[in-house]
Amino acid sequence: MQNPALQETVWQLCEAAALSDGHLADGEVELLDRMAFAWRHPSMAMASAA
Repeated sequence: MQNPALQETVWQLCEAAALSDGHLADGEVELLDRMAFAWRHPSMAMASAA
């Protein structure tokens, strides 16, 4: 996927789903971080939230 706006939207939806239960599991943080790395968006990374 090469559309930065769509990447941001997908990432935000995944983040919302991960946060929906009020807890970020390690696997959820890892998934979001991998997406950010793959799409080269360090500002999306959640490693500091873990």
